[in-house]
Amino acid sequence: MDAPPEKESINEFIEIAQALTAAGVHSPEIKAQDIRQGFLLLEDFGNCTYLDLLRDKPDQLYRDAIDSLILIQKGSEKS
Repeated sequence: MDAPPEKESINEFIEIAQALTAAGVHSPEIKAQDIRQGFLLLEDFGNCTYLDLLRDKPDQLYRDAIDSLILIQKGSEKS
């Protein structure tokens, strides 16, 4: 991620990624960071999207998405 500090802050992205991970939700892993220059080296989730897979296993994908939303909600209750 390249986010020039004079244009945007990466701190919020880092905080949200950490909160999602703490809640048990898969979030891009931050491999390296240089906050001063606005750089993050992030895990690549690849090119395959939910939409690409939706035709083959919609029930499982919707179940996974709902489970993630529940984990996010539970995590936000702790704050």
